[in-house]
Amino acid sequence: MALPAFALQALLAAGPSLIRGAGKLLGGRTDAVADTVAEMVEGAQAAIDPQTALAQEVRQLPLDQQVELQALAVEVQRIEAEREHARLSWDQANYAETQQSYRAELASVDAEVRRTRPQIARRSFFAGTAYVLVMELARLLPGAGADVGADLMLAGVIYSPCFEYLGMRTLDKIFGKENAGDRSAINALRDGFSAVRGRS
Repeated sequence: MALPAFALQALLAAGPSLIRGAGKLLGGRTDAVADTVAEMVEGAQAAIDPQTALAQEVRQLPLDQQVELQALAVEVQRIEAEREHARLSWDQANYAETQQSYRAELASVDAEVRRTRPQIARRSFFAGTAYVLVMELARLLPGAGADVGADLMLAGVIYSPCFEYLGMRTLDKIFGKENAGDRSAINALRDGFSAVRGRS
């Protein structure tokens, strides 16, 4: 009995700890199967092709354990769905509260309150742009080392008030998170930025 590919992916993404936790929730024989599968996942994560490695291990399980494994995979996916729902609900509530704060500031009778956040955002933008331009121009100076130039992480910190004011609270919000094993958006941008600089 082969486990569907999406179920294998769910088990790999969940990791051993969540698998064991789901097994304890279900109890009975599933708890014991969860320990076995968690060990399989630990081993498969070190393989070149984790999904294929896990599929091969699963096929070697007795038929009754494979049946329990299907119930375990469903439970793991349910827990992950609840986690994602909770995270999205929190993000939505946080965004709504932030927007409410912005609207209250814009409606304030105090001119200083209305101007403060936009001024901070503008200064953040100007400071970040100036930093990037100056540091990149410094690379053109004679004797400039390979490590001279704008640091993307520092530029992101300087730009962060501007991004936050525009509703882009993190770079991950812009690019999304594909899965736990992928590089973050910041790392991807840093690599791309380094590649551009290397060609200049």
